[in-house]
Amino acid sequence: MSSTPNYRYRLLSKFTVLMLLSVFLWSFSHGEAPAPSGQAQVIEVIARQLPEREGLIPVELRCGYATLSAPNILENFTCKLRNNSSRSLTAASVVYTIQYEEKGVSKASSYDSTIDTRLNPDFANTTKMIGPGEESSSVGPPGPVSSGSATIIKGIEIAIDFVEFEDSSVLGPDREGSNIINGMRLGAKKYRTWLRSEYERNRRSVDAIVPLLDGENISSDVQTANSYEELGAQQYRSRLRKMHRTKGKAEVEKILSSGV
Repeated sequence: MSSTPNYRYRLLSKFTVLMLLSVFLWSFSHGEAPAPSGQAQVIEVIARQLPEREGLIPVELRCGYATLSAPNILENFTCKLRNNSSRSLTAASVVYTIQYEEKGVSKASSYDSTIDTRLNPDFANTTKMIGPGEESSSVGPPGPVSSGSATIIKGIEIAIDFVEFEDSSVLGPDREGSNIINGMRLGAKKYRTWLRSEYERNRRSVDAIVPLLDGENISSDVQTANSYEELGAQQYRSRLRKMHRTKGKAEVEKILSSGV
């Protein structure tokens, strides 16, 4: 009878599928299932925490996983600062380090990321400090970071370098963090001084000032001394531009008319 071979074939096929599925599930449960070709890789971000005080980490890094769109390209990752202290946090600087291998040699590159709620008094009412028990916005790379075409990213670490509280007390090793934040604040102040002079020169016309907020580069007339000051000037311009778009010309005029 012709039905028997077909019946046995169907049984064999089902058995084979079940065996393959079982092997795949076992491999996946043991972390051995290979990622499909072209799929982004996910790796853990290692957070180096500040020392505990009275059994508690005063400001804690909470991180997710990092995504690699290619072996040498860090696409993104998300870390937040949780304020476990009893004081509001006003500024912080973190350092994240990408560890990679190039032709068998281990290397590393480090980058800074900052949060500052006191960039300039003009934004005191629009920038909220990070209160006790609250978390910050994300810290980390603003976009993809490439380690070079001949490299393979092996790991990512992040650590807090500097933290400032509302009472001006600080924490952290502060290898460069306070210099970055103070430089940015000075750059914001310099940009504001220049912008107000342009405002006065243009007979207090906000309409004449708005195009200055949309350019790609900071005017060379803003005498920034280093990259930190330039970054602060850029952030001041970005925040004032956002204020103009969300709150209108009157709010910008109020700031430019102030002598503070």
